[in-house]
Amino acid sequence: MLRGTFMRGKRFSEEQIIGALKEAEAGMPIPDICRKYGIHQTTFYNWKAKYGGLSVSEARRLKALEDENRRLIDFPRSSYNYAAKHEVTQEEAVRKRLKELAQKRPRFGCPRLHIMLRREGIAINHKRAERIYGVNVIYTLTNQYRLL
Repeated sequence: MLRGTFMRGKRFSEEQIIGALKEAEAGMPIPDICRKYGIHQTTFYNWKAKYGGLSVSEARRLKALEDENRRLIDFPRSSYNYAAKHEVTQEEAVRKRLKELAQKRPRFGCPRLHIMLRREGIAINHKRAERIYGVNVIYTLTNQYRLL
């Protein structure tokens, strides 16, 4: 097990952080506050940037909003592979033409078929051509050979 690779949990609540900030506003020197709470001055100034001027209830509301945003932003991985419904017509045309070329020239792979598509005036990215070729063309070609 590696040492020092874990993060320590949060040590101070919002109430304690705001209490330290209020002490600084009352006139207590910042190095004394840092010594009292056992924190670095950078941490104190980070707290001041985040919680400066907030009351305890406002800080709790801020934390609740941050948690809600984090929950909303962290959407499931299944959403990353979402298939867009726009540009279906162009992709369908490319899929048909790629199948035709692959059936006409079965020894050509995706890179050569992509070059042929480009020569015909169908300008698509090579990555898109590989995706379409892998999902559709290879499946149909292997099924044809199985049927024989």
